[in-house]
Amino acid sequence: MKSYQLIVRIPEIHCVGCLNRIKNALIGQGANHVDIDLSTHIGKVNFEGEEADSQGYLDAIDDSGYAVELLTVMALD
Repeated sequence: MKSYQLIVRIPEIHCVGCLNRIKNALIGQGANHVDIDLSTHIGKVNFEGEEADSQGYLDAIDDSGYAVELLTVMALD
């Protein structure tokens, strides 16, 4: 299985509570690692599977109540 990193911008996050809600949703979706920088609003989500699986992670953020902008998806292998 291939590993990918999804990089997104989440402009509406403003506190640690926001970060935790989004991280929990992404981990629940199957992410291996989630790193979100509160100051830049940039999130990095590592996952295994197919590149097309990235849509599920975008949907998880959206379902958590936050707008999300896809910046890129990179293969890590």
